[in-house]
Amino acid sequence: MNKNAIVTGPNFVKAANHEPLTVSAAQQILDAAWKTKFAAYIILRLWAGLRPVETQGLDLTQNLNLEAGGVRVNGGRPYCRQVELSPAVVKMLMALQAEGRLPRVMVKPPRGAMEKLLKEAGADSDQLRRTALAYYLAEYADAARTSYWGGVSTPLLRHQFSRVTTEQARAFWNLLPNALVSA
Repeated sequence: MNKNAIVTGPNFVKAANHEPLTVSAAQQILDAAWKTKFAAYIILRLWAGLRPVETQGLDLTQNLNLEAGGVRVNGGRPYCRQVELSPAVVKMLMALQAEGRLPRVMVKPPRGAMEKLLKEAGADSDQLRRTALAYYLAEYADAARTSYWGGVSTPLLRHQFSRVTTEQARAFWNLLPNALVSA
C-alpha cells in the first residue's frame, strides 16, 4: 500500500475546527482582508455567515440592498433567504462601494490567498460561517431565528454554538477595520 495515498471514501471525515473565532482573531482577519481585493468576500462569509457556494457568483447589484441592510442568497438551492446585515457590515460594504472596491459579482479569492490570510490569524475557512452563527445565536439567544438566518437546522445550533457570551457577540457585531475607524 502506498503510504502517500490520499484517504477518501465514506469513512473519511474532515477534521474541522468547530470553535468560533475570538473577537481579536476576527479583527485581525478583518484588518488583513480590508487591504485586499476580496475584502467583501471575507466580510460576507464572516459577518453574514454565507457559505462559499452562496458567496461565489453572488450578483451584488441585484441581491445586495445596503439601504435595507440585507443580502438575498440562494447558493444554487431552490429557495432564497434574506440575510440581515449588521450596521457595521453595511458601513464596511458602503465604504468599499465608495472606494470602488465592491465588486458587481463576487468571485472566489485567488487560490491560497484567503488561506494564507486566515492561517496568519490561526483560523481556517470552515470557521468563518461557524463564527457568524455562534455570534448571531449569542446575540439573539434564539435558535430558531439563527437557524433561519444561517440556513441551518436548529438542533445543530444547540450543541455546537454555545461558546460565546452576549458581550463578545456585541463586540463582534460592532467590529470595523482599523483603517476605516481611523479615517
